Amino acid sequence: LIEGKNWDFVGVSFTTNQRKFLWELTELTDLNNVFLIGGGVHPTLDKQNTFKEFPEFDAICVGEGEMALLELCKRIDNKQNLIESPSFIFKVKDDEGKTSFKVNPTFELKHIDDLAEPDYTVFDYKRIIKDGGNVFAMMLGRGCPYKCTYCASAHLSKEYPNPQDWVRFPSIERSIRIIKNNLRLFPDTRSIIFADDTFTVRKTWVKEFCKEYKKEIALPFECNARVETISDSVCEDLKSAGCTSVDFGVESGSEWLRNNIVNRKHKNQIIINAFNTVKKHGIKGFSYNIVGMPFETPEMMKQTFELNR
Repeated sequence: LIEGKNWDFVGVSFTTNQRKFLWELTELTDLNNVFLIGGGVHPTLDKQNTFKEFPEFDAICVGEGEMALLELCKRIDNKQNLIESPSFIFKVKDDEGKTSFKVNPTFELKHIDDLAEPDYTVFDYKRIIKDGGNVFAMMLGRGCPYKCTYCASAHLSKEYPNPQDWVRFPSIERSIRIIKNNLRLFPDTRSIIFADDTFTVRKTWVKEFCKEYKKEIALPFECNARVETISDSVCEDLKSAGCTSVDFGVESGSEWLRNNIVNRKHKNQIIINAFNTVKKHGIKGFSYNIVGMPFETPEMMKQTFELNR
């Protein structure tokens, strides 16, 4: 795909755990004559080490790429200097071969409705859906207001000049339109996973979305939620729209560990209440847990097991 083509640039988005695939790519592919850009969570939050680990990179895209890549393409078309393009860090060599880095300001966060709608046909999504049991996974919103220590979300928000706008949800009209378009493209879809960090964080949006989803889509779905955001009214909205399960981040049964290490400051009873509430409304509750955290003892691991029981 890369070799033998006269690409203006090639962009690679990756997380920390996906670096091994990029190492394989750089070993198998001649990238010497390719203008290579790194992007995604890992390069955004570990810029210096990314350039060290992957000397093939000519630039790093910091944060969301829609506005940044569009501006870069415009500059390429207009034969303008790329090195001033916002939201990028460029690797620059002087006449003596010494390397420096040109760090440009980051674009402000845009409302999701102001961005292009995602194109799922770029990937072989038919195979992905089939292999996943005819389940379509997608995200509607972006960002999370919480600051869990193990999560990149709060750190990513600081990369922008307007971090207060980090948590964003699309309009209901856009949300339903995207889902409908995807169902036309992938008619074998039998259920949907909304992989938003915290789908239920804005109750008014959830209520309006569920009302339209029930009317326009009516497929079973599951979503992620924080235990603090669950109530009878939220569950009534979710259930009426076809929600079959809600996934919660429990992380640990030790309140001390959650409060002091994970920065999730709620009591075990709040977790229990959330699971009981979804169950009462006929929705399954699933838990995410982390074992082997710093300062965790065998007794704390046992507390996690007991809480999940």
